[in-house]
Amino acid sequence: MLSYFIRKLGKLLLLATVSSGVSALLALSLFSMISQTKGGASLPYSPLYYGAVWGIWLLMTIGTSTLLSRLSADAVFQIRVSLIRRILGTAYDKLERAGSSRLYNVLISDVTSISNAFSELPTFIFNLILLVSCLSYLAYLSPMLFGVLAVAIGISFMVSRTLIGKLARRSRDMRDSQDAMMDGYKGMLEGSAQLAVDAARKQHYYEHDLQRRAEQLRKHERGFRMMWDLNRGVTVALVFLLLGVVTEAGRRLGDQGLVMSYALIITYCAGPFGMVMNLLQQFAHARVSLSKIDSLQIDGDKSLAAPVAHAPAWNTIQFSQIEFTYRQEGAEAPFVLGPLDLEIRKGEVIFITGGNGSGKSTFIKLLLGLHEPSAGSIYIDGVKQSWADNEGYRALFSMVLSDFYLFGQVLDGSGKAAADAQVVSLLERFKMASVVKVLGGVFDTVRLSQGQRKRLALVSAISRERDIYVLDEWAADQDPQYRRTFYEEIIPWLQQSGRTVVAVTHDDRYFPIADRRVDFEAGRIRLESNRFPSRTDQTVATPDYATVSA
Repeated sequence: MLSYFIRKLGKLLLLATVSSGVSALLALSLFSMISQTKGGASLPYSPLYYGAVWGIWLLMTIGTSTLLSRLSADAVFQIRVSLIRRILGTAYDKLERAGSSRLYNVLISDVTSISNAFSELPTFIFNLILLVSCLSYLAYLSPMLFGVLAVAIGISFMVSRTLIGKLARRSRDMRDSQDAMMDGYKGMLEGSAQLAVDAARKQHYYEHDLQRRAEQLRKHERGFRMMWDLNRGVTVALVFLLLGVVTEAGRRLGDQGLVMSYALIITYCAGPFGMVMNLLQQFAHARVSLSKIDSLQIDGDKSLAAPVAHAPAWNTIQFSQIEFTYRQEGAEAPFVLGPLDLEIRKGEVIFITGGNGSGKSTFIKLLLGLHEPSAGSIYIDGVKQSWADNEGYRALFSMVLSDFYLFGQVLDGSGKAAADAQVVSLLERFKMASVVKVLGGVFDTVRLSQGQRKRLALVSAISRERDIYVLDEWAADQDPQYRRTFYEEIIPWLQQSGRTVVAVTHDDRYFPIADRRVDFEAGRIRLESNRFPSRTDQTVATPDYATVSA
């Protein structure tokens, strides 16, 4: 953490460290004048001199606090933005493997933990400098008495280090339980309709899933907090132990003035010492959060300001012997899609059909460039596409997937806020102008029915002016009247404007709208046909389209 912090905020950190050191030295000067120890170890006391040093110390303290506040806020900003950039810059398949529950918990819990640690790091540095300065002063006053104190501090440090190690282990256990609890929350919210209808399932899910996970989390939170409070209590006890050791050693040395100086400084340092130990606990907790982030295997921090790739000119996209293999959770064998040979021509309408688990969604993600094929190649007009540099290829597509997110902002083809007139025209076409307003390229609301939200999502997709529109069960949430409008008006309109439409659908009555239908079964293309002579022939039709092979 410290290396990252120094790299990002090095100059400000150096300035804050120097000002903290000066503040600590001024505080020691005040101690020296107050203690009036013998042997010339202290500065001569003078009301005028003491007042001047006190004033300078006060100004330095205020200035240091200002710097530390700025440093803390900048640190929190840097860690949050860095993690956001890392997630945005990570390949989709890695995020998919990590899972939304773990990612949400990282963004909510771990970012908070790390941000808290980073925000307190300047305070930690200030108090650490103060402690080191005070201990150096004590060593200067009496090397012999400081030797006794150093032994006691060493024992105290070993005790605290052991407790912090146990705290880190408790923190890891608690963090794992938080992940499990987040999964439980996800099931409760995403499955709310099923739970509302099925009272027995709701009771079972509560008793055997949510409650058990909550109890496990309570157990680990209790252990973590107990260890946290124990460490804090031991820290206070160690301060009193140090005072007792110093008092007894000073009594044996026969120098009560020296004991007064030691007791005064140790008492003053009790607060900074407790703060340092408390922050070490926070850093231990933050290290667990950092390890959780690393376990997601998301990419490193990189700029997102690279030039946006432009879509290439194209007439055909060819899938040649494309395969994709992945292991589904709980499955005995991996799912294999392909090998697929398929050609998509500019300006045509293709319907993708097939049962659940047939490979439709996986094919769509391969088409969009979200997954890297396990084997085979994708060609644009005969030119092989590189997975390492596929931003231009992805720029061909705009989509509304089944698990879409509706953004309030509408962008045009250049990636800027779309003109209101353009968006209003689309809203009118989709019969949404009386429901939603747009101002500055932003919808005034997205709190609508699922069917209406899908219409807005398609409005946003069309505003991007891409060549290919990929729609996954888009009409499933539309009423029968608008479903007919979608197939008989919207799709032909897109095609007439030169766009290509690839739509996953089960609406067999509208199959003749498509130029081709590609039917999937068990990860393979079972059927590929041109416009259908009749609906009764569709299930037995044989392919009359020459697929592209390598």
